[in-house]
Amino acid sequence: MERPDLQVDDDGWVVGPFPVWGRARRYLVLAKLIRSGRALSVADLVDRLRRQDLVLPPRPNKAASDAIRWEVRKGRVVKVRWGVYRIGVVPRSTGYWILAKAEQHRRVHLAESA
Repeated sequence: MERPDLQVDDDGWVVGPFPVWGRARRYLVLAKLIRSGRALSVADLVDRLRRQDLVLPPRPNKAASDAIRWEVRKGRVVKVRWGVYRIGVVPRSTGYWILAKAEQHRRVHLAESA
């Protein structure tokens, strides 16, 4: 199901920004930390998502911080200092699963948000 206000290319990728909510937000933020392999600031995470035309409404930095806070409680993300986080203890299978879910959410977000 497509939304008329969003453009999709031939491979099903969204062309242009679209909002990310809920669990998809957590998966995408965590996937960025897993892929980076180093500490990132909240602003860096938001910027990396924005470069993929993913937006975290209504306040991007707050939304990313909220997603990270949940993952800190689970031990998957470690706070380095104020506003800077790195990946924590993520079992290999969980990491693969999160990366797969993040990619799935990125691809099928149109259907979820319609």
